[in-house]
Amino acid sequence: VAMVRRLPAFDVTFGETSCFVNDDWKVLKIDIDSPAIVEMNQRLKHCLPYVQTFPVFHPHLTLAYVSADAPESLEGPNVLTGKSTRI
Repeated sequence: VAMVRRLPAFDVTFGETSCFVNDDWKVLKIDIDSPAIVEMNQRLKHCLPYVQTFPVFHPHLTLAYVSADAPESLEGPNVLTGKSTRI
């Protein structure tokens, strides 16, 4: 994973709060817009053992695992929506 250490700093923009859902729980997350993270994911898939468990890669910041019946009001704009930072 030395490749990750050599990556230059990159920008991320925070999106809205949303959920990944299954029968037992929801993953409460903030969506992330960052072409650099998508590129890093592609590079890592080619140099590490990899099993695809989700059809599409969605960059995100996991906030919590909540019950499947958690209110939809948790989703939507948040204090970070539209803000960017360099990592």
